Amino acid sequence: MELKERVWEVVDSTGGHVSFKIEDNFGKLPGVEHDCGIVTYGEKTLVMAVLVDNLEDNHSGKRAIQKIGRIVDEYLRSSCSF
Repeated sequence: MELKERVWEVVDSTGGHVSFKIEDNFGKLPGVEHDCGIVTYGEKTLVMAVLVDNLEDNHSGKRAIQKIGRIVDEYLRSSCSF
């Protein structure tokens, strides 16, 4: 697994410096698929993340994420009340 590491330094409310490290993955991982999205409707926002692991093949995970996306899309289009 490849990790991209970034260290950020910020000034807190007391004027002190605070450092924190962020590590995130990029690229492909065998047996793992993920996706996220932000949906805005009027003044409302829905943030959605889907993570799938233990896959025998990544293509099946992509299909599952697409199906979940279609279900959420259909729900939002029919209710518009999220």
